[in-house]
Amino acid sequence: MKIDISNPYPLILAYLLYIGHQNLSAKNIIPHPEEPNCYLDSIKIIVNKKKQKSQLEFEDYFGNKLTLQKGENVLFAPLIIKDVDWRHQTKFIFDKPIALMQFIQNDQGYWCIKAGNDNLDKEFNFDVHYRQEISPILTSGWARLKFVNANYMQDVQKRKNDIDKYFSVKGDYLNSYASKYGLSRSFITKWQTIIKYEKLSSMLFVGSNYQKWPKLYLTELNKIIYEFNDDYLYLSDYREGCIQLLHLKAFLMLGKDVTLSQYYELAERSYTGKTKEYILLTLLLQSQDKYSDIKTTNFEYGKLVKKYLGSCQVKEFCEYLSKSKLPNKINTYNYQLLNIDRKQVDFSEITKQATINYIDFWASWCVPCRAEMPDSKKLSEEYTAKGINFIYISIDENSAAWERAMNQIGLPKKNSFLLPYFKKSQLYKKYNISTIPRYLLIDKQGNLISDDAPRPSDPKIREKLNNLLKK
Repeated sequence: MKIDISNPYPLILAYLLYIGHQNLSAKNIIPHPEEPNCYLDSIKIIVNKKKQKSQLEFEDYFGNKLTLQKGENVLFAPLIIKDVDWRHQTKFIFDKPIALMQFIQNDQGYWCIKAGNDNLDKEFNFDVHYRQEISPILTSGWARLKFVNANYMQDVQKRKNDIDKYFSVKGDYLNSYASKYGLSRSFITKWQTIIKYEKLSSMLFVGSNYQKWPKLYLTELNKIIYEFNDDYLYLSDYREGCIQLLHLKAFLMLGKDVTLSQYYELAERSYTGKTKEYILLTLLLQSQDKYSDIKTTNFEYGKLVKKYLGSCQVKEFCEYLSKSKLPNKINTYNYQLLNIDRKQVDFSEITKQATINYIDFWASWCVPCRAEMPDSKKLSEEYTAKGINFIYISIDENSAAWERAMNQIGLPKKNSFLLPYFKKSQLYKKYNISTIPRYLLIDKQGNLISDDAPRPSDPKIREKLNNLLKK
């Protein structure tokens, strides 16, 4: 499977529907959000996986999806791990450190946890039981979209009733499940909180076209009692609900076209603590998305970034924002890349280091690209010593997302590069990189051997490399 990078909508569908096969056996350490060398809050997770199709992932504060690999993974609490199979969408909650967990798949294809303790197994696998016993269609990740349609816009009372009914089913199941297995009060409280924010997020999610909804109903939503608590930032529904509430407030107070400065000022007045810092950061990042509705200019954005970096107390957020913006002074007419230090390097220079270069064009958000990485690492281990140079070029528009994914996958920093402003780049145009993953073979003089080389998981790539090495 390849992803067309000229159109954003297939990217979303590809991410939801693609099912890849990964085969890493080495330890995969996800950096601690604030102290990369700290293991105090660690969770050791073993993923037992052969040829199962579904993947496990978790989402960081910045919206980056990070995939768990086969074998041992070291992560840091608190976090939520999800089964990305759109038919399942099960959640596994890790709100505190734990020594060792094992993920396996049951006969129905659902991921389950084996904790070595019956009570813990029941607690961690609550969402699996719920989604297997209640219709998966009613509990899928598409749930929020159920409540945004023209019928509900005409009958908001029905929307309220349907949302209440939908989430009361899960609440009732939680109580009966906990009673059946004699589970702890803390387990019930934890899942009640999760369900509460799932419901609030669904209520506040009305799409981007606020004008189509009755203003009285939007005003009523704006008065929802939303408990802000920095401890819940690891919950994606809590984070999404906070952002949705801000957009709703902005529409009711300022109308349709709201500038970044107006959003920023409103967020500063409306929130506190780490939640406020997260929302301000999200606004800044979203404003740089070309599909964003947030209006801004380079001058306004630069001014607010400086303000944020001067006041934010969350080191992780500051570092991510600092690394996310690409340098302005890059000559896209030359074949310029950025290395891990954000210094410009010429494409011809990195291809001079070996007789044959195997070049991988990828992106952090590209699931098919990342599914090839385990095979790519095996290929590199086998052929680097024979004279093949493996080069990884990301087309990410957010350089912090690129670096974060590169570290998580374990790509060699000296061979990893970013193609900035890729659609303007002559390198992108010369080789017509319209889909990814894409693989090239180039010799040290820069001559093109193959503009569509076999991917790492294709047995033909070894045949191709062996033949080239004989010449």
